[in-house]
Amino acid sequence: MMSTCGRHCSPSAPRPLRVLSIWHGAVRALNRERYDALAESGDLELTVLAPKRWSAAMPRPLDLEPGGNQRYRLIAASAWLRRHAAFHFYPRLISILAQIRPDILDLYEEPYTFIAWAAAWWRNQFAPGTRLVFTACQNIAKRYPPPFRQMERYVLQSADAAMALNREAVGVFRAKGYDGPFEVVPTGIDPARLRRVDAGDLRRRLGLTRPTVGYLGRLVEEKGVAVLLDAVAVANDGSFQLLIVGDGPEKTALLRRAEDLRIAEHIVWADSIGSESVVRYLSAMDVLVLPSLTRPHWKEQLGRVLIEAMACQTAVVGSNSGAIPEVVGDAGLIFPEGNARELRAALDRLVSNAALRRDLAVRGRRRAEAEFNWATIAERIRAVWTAARQRPPLELRRRGESL
Repeated sequence: MMSTCGRHCSPSAPRPLRVLSIWHGAVRALNRERYDALAESGDLELTVLAPKRWSAAMPRPLDLEPGGNQRYRLIAASAWLRRHAAFHFYPRLISILAQIRPDILDLYEEPYTFIAWAAAWWRNQFAPGTRLVFTACQNIAKRYPPPFRQMERYVLQSADAAMALNREAVGVFRAKGYDGPFEVVPTGIDPARLRRVDAGDLRRRLGLTRPTVGYLGRLVEEKGVAVLLDAVAVANDGSFQLLIVGDGPEKTALLRRAEDLRIAEHIVWADSIGSESVVRYLSAMDVLVLPSLTRPHWKEQLGRVLIEAMACQTAVVGSNSGAIPEVVGDAGLIFPEGNARELRAALDRLVSNAALRRDLAVRGRRRAEAEFNWATIAERIRAVWTAARQRPPLELRRRGESL
C-alpha cells in the first residue's frame, strides 16, 4: 500500500545517539563536568554509571557527591571490591547494559580492569552493533600479571575507538597492539568557574605578605614537594613565601624536612580544601609549581592543577615528568625533574620579573580557554564516538582480516 503522507509529511527526526559511560571517577561532582558538557548539545541520550561509594586511593570512603546537569541520567550503583580500580565491579552491570543497549559504550576505565573486560565481553556476546570506546591514562608500559594481561588484550582487540589523556599513552597502547582510531583528549575545565578572583582576604588570613609560590595537591612522594622545599633552601633569602595546600602521608616528613633545612619560617601550610575553594587559593598565589617525579610505576598523566592555575592566571612551573610539558605548552616554565637548583632558577626568574609573570598569566588563560575548555573537549569526544560509529562492527572487521 502506498503512503498517503505526501509531500507535506516531515521526515522523522533521527534518534539521539544512545551512550552509556562507565567511570568510577564520576563519584565526584567535579569530574561529572565532562558529562555536563557532553549533554549540552541535547542530541545525546546519555547515561552515566558511577559507584554509590568509592574507596580506592582515598583516605576514607567517598559517597557519590550531589550535583550535575539534569540533561543526562546518572545511575549510582553499588560497587564490589571498590578499594582498587582494577578489581571493582557492579553486580547490576549486565542488567543495566541489557536495559540501555547503548550505541556507544564509553569506558573511562583502563583496559586492564575487570569492569572494562566485563563490559567488552557483554558487547561481544550480546550487542555486536554497540561500539566500544575506552579512555587510557596509563603512560608507562606495564606488563600486568594474569588475568589482567589477558583482560587488557581482550579489550584492546574489542575496541572500536580510543581516547588517551596524554600522548605517551597512545604510544603505550599502540605497542600493545591496539590499531584502531586513537585521539589524545585531555580533561577539561569550566573557564566561567575557574578565573582569577580577589584573594586579598585569604592572603591576609594566611599571613602572605611577600610574593607567593604555591603547591596544591596530595602530599605524596611522587609529587616532588620535597624538591620544592630543597629549591627554597638553595638560597634561603626569604625573597618569596611558599604556600603548600594539601594533605597526605608525606606531610610529617615534609614538615620535618622544612625544619632541618631551616626554611620553616618561609612556609605556610594549609590542609586539603574542597573544589569550591580552589579558585581562591590559586588566586592567592603568584606562581604554582607541580614538581612531580617519575617513578617505576607512575609518572604524571596530566596535572589538572596546572590547567586550573592557568585558567586563574597564575604563572605555572612544572617538572618534565610525563604529560606536564604538553599540558603547559608555551604558557609556563619547565625544569628537569628532581633538580632543585633548576627549579630555584625558574622561581627566581618569575619572582623577580613581574612582566614575565603577567605574560605567562595571559598565555595560560588563553591556553586554558582554547585547549581545555569543556565545550571544546566535548566536541573532541563526540568526534571519537562518531569515528567509532562509522567503523564496521568487530565481527565484520575480523572476517575481513581472515580473508
